[in-house]
Parts: sequence; C-alpha cells; structure tokens
Amino acid sequence: MKAKIKIGFLISAQMLFVSANAQTATEREAQAAAVANQSRLDSQINAMKEAEAKVEAERRTREATWQQEQAKIKSEKFALEEAKRRADSARVAREDAKKEEERQLQLEVKRLDLEMQRRRLKRADDFIDRELKRQDAEIDVVKSDADVKRNESQGKKALLEGAGKGLENAGKNPPKPANITITNRTIEKY
Repeated sequence: MKAKIKIGFLISAQMLFVSANAQTATEREAQAAAVANQSRLDSQINAMKEAEAKVEAERRTREATWQQEQAKIKSEKFALEEAKRRADSARVAREDAKKEEERQLQLEVKRLDLEMQRRRLKRADDFIDRELKRQDAEIDVVKSDADVKRNESQGKKALLEGAGKGLENAGKNPPKPANITITNRTIEKY
C-alpha cells in the first residue's frame, strides 16, 4: 500500500508536474498570446494615435490655410475698401474742385456784371454830360438867336429912326424904299 501510495503519489506528482508544465505552457502560450495581443493592440493604438496625429496635423494645416485665406480675404477686402475710399475721396475732391470752380466762375460773372454796371453808370454820366452840353448848346443857340433878333430889331429901330429923321429933314419927297439884307432877313427901308 505504501508502494501504491508512492506510485500513486508519483503518478499524481508527475501528473501534477505535467499538468503544471502543461499549465505553464498554456500560461506561457496564453502569456505569449497576450503579449502578441498586447503588441498588436499597442501597434493598433499607435496606428490610431498616428492617424489621429495625422488628422490633427491635417486639421491644423487646414485651419492655418483657412486662417491664411481669411487673412488674405481680409487684406483684399481692406485693400478694396481703401481703394474705394481713395476713389470716393478723389471723386469728392473732383466735385469740390468743380464746385469751387463754379463758385469762382459765379464770382467772376458777378464781378464782370458789377464792372459792366459801373461802366454803364460812367457812360450814363457821359450821356448826361453830353445831354447837358447839348442843352447848353441849344440854350446858346437860343441866346444867339435872341441876340441876333435884338440886334436886328435895334438895327431896324435905328434904321427906321434914322429914316424917320431923314424924312423929317428931307421934307415931302421920300426916297424909294431899298432892300437891305441882315442875317438872312430882308428889311425894307423907307
């Protein structure tokens, strides 16, 4: 019995040993499979991390590109607005210059109108002076005519008085009348 127990023990121990070896081999295989699995998972994780990093890099690149495009658009928009402001400023300057030119022309027209009115007034003064001189000349003509008529009448009077005295002195034979012309007037002498 003892031998049976010994053999049984040996068989049990061997079995245990085989079983332990088998278990160790299984564990080793399981461990190796776990390590291989872990290695595969690590490589998959690394691949995913690399893919995520690549996606992130692409996202950053797209974002940087987008920001550059936005900056370029903003710059172009600013340049367009600046060009529009300059164009508007130039247009306003042209309009202001045109208005200033029109104002200067209006001032020049007013100045010329005033000058023309001054000249008309001066000429009016000249016309008035001429009219006064003409009227003075007419008055002089009237005075001259009056002087001529007075002189003629005085001459006629003197002639008639002289003729009357001559007739008184000469008696009853009066001389024949003679025609005397004095300044376009005919006077009959008795």
